[in-house]
Amino acid sequence: MHTERRDRTLLGENDVCVNLPKRLEAKDVGPMEPAAFLDRYLPESDTLEKEGDIYSIQEDKHVSYTAPFGRGNDVRNHVTHTDTYRDTFFHNVYPTKAMGPLHHYRMSSNKIGRRLVDFASMREFVKAIADALEAHQCSYDDAQILHRDIRDGLLIDWDLCLNMTKQPTEARRPERTRTWQFMSKGLLADPRKVQDVQDDEESSLYVLTWIALRYTRHSHLADLLNLLKLFDEVDVGKNTRTGGQRKEYFLLNGTPVRFTDRPSLDELNDELRLHFHELYHLPKPTDDQLAEVKAFQQMGMTKSLHLNLAYRYDYLQNRLKNRKWLVETFRKHLATYSWPNDDASCLNKNIFHRRN
Repeated sequence: MHTERRDRTLLGENDVCVNLPKRLEAKDVGPMEPAAFLDRYLPESDTLEKEGDIYSIQEDKHVSYTAPFGRGNDVRNHVTHTDTYRDTFFHNVYPTKAMGPLHHYRMSSNKIGRRLVDFASMREFVKAIADALEAHQCSYDDAQILHRDIRDGLLIDWDLCLNMTKQPTEARRPERTRTWQFMSKGLLADPRKVQDVQDDEESSLYVLTWIALRYTRHSHLADLLNLLKLFDEVDVGKNTRTGGQRKEYFLLNGTPVRFTDRPSLDELNDELRLHFHELYHLPKPTDDQLAEVKAFQQMGMTKSLHLNLAYRYDYLQNRLKNRKWLVETFRKHLATYSWPNDDASCLNKNIFHRRN
C-alpha cells in the first residue's frame, strides 16, 4: 500500500482490486491493532479531493462523529483504461458520452464500523442516521465540506464529497456517480444540477425509507417489490439518464405503509416527506400575504395557520435557516413513544419473490 507515510504497513484479508468500493478489516503491523481498510477507484476531477485530505481538514476543524483517519493515497500507476476502448467497442452500449479514467485509491481508518443495514434495533438505526447527519452538517458549516453520497452503507465516508471553496457552476460529470436510489428528485431530473446541502438532506429521507421497507416489519410486505420501484426508476436517454417522477409522487402522496409498532418512524417519515414536497412546490408569497399572516399571529388567530400557504412557506424558510433542523427532527422523534427492543435488522424475503 502506497501511503503518505511509509513507516507503517497494513495487511488486509484480501488484496483483490475491484471497481466497486471495497472495505476490509486489516491490521496495522506496527502495533498490530485492527483497522478498516478501504480500496476503491475514483474519477479524476479538479473538484474531487483525496479522502485522506478531507479527513485532515475535518480533524483541523474538530468535526464531530467522523472516523479517525489512518493512512491513504493513490496507488501509483493503477488507472483504468475503459475510456480508451469504449468509443471503439462499446459506444452503442454505454448510454452517456462522458467517461474518464478511474484512479486506484487506498486508505485506512482507525475505526471499524458496521453497515447501516446491520442495526441491532430500529432506534439504533435512526440514531445512527441522526449522528451521521450531524457530522455532515458540522462538516458543511465548519469545514465547508458537502458530503454528497448519503446511502445505505457507511454514512461517514467522504470519497465523493465537495469542497465548497472550489464549488463548480455545473455538475462535474453528466452521469451521476452517487447512489441512484438515494439521490434527490432534483438531481435525478436535472443531470447538470450542482448538488447542494438540500439535496443531501433529501437523501436522508430515502435512506430512511428504503432501509425501513427492506429490513423491518410493516403493513405492505406483500407489495414490497412494487414499493421499491420508487427508488430504482430510471429513464435512459440518448446521452444521459434521468429520473425522479416516482419520488415526486412519493413526496406528494407518501405510501400506504405503516411500520409495525413504530409510530415514531411513521411520523418521522411523514414529516420529512412533507417538508421536501413543500420545498419544491410552495409558491413564494407576496409581501401582503406575509403581512396578513403576521397580523393573524398578533391577534392570536393561529389555530388554522398551518393550512395557510404563505405561513407554510415562511415556516419552511425559517426552518432552513436553522442549520440543525434535520438532526433535531430525527432526535425529536427518537424521544417520542417507545421504540421496540426486539427489532434488529432482518431482510424481508419478499424482495426475492414477484407476485403472481
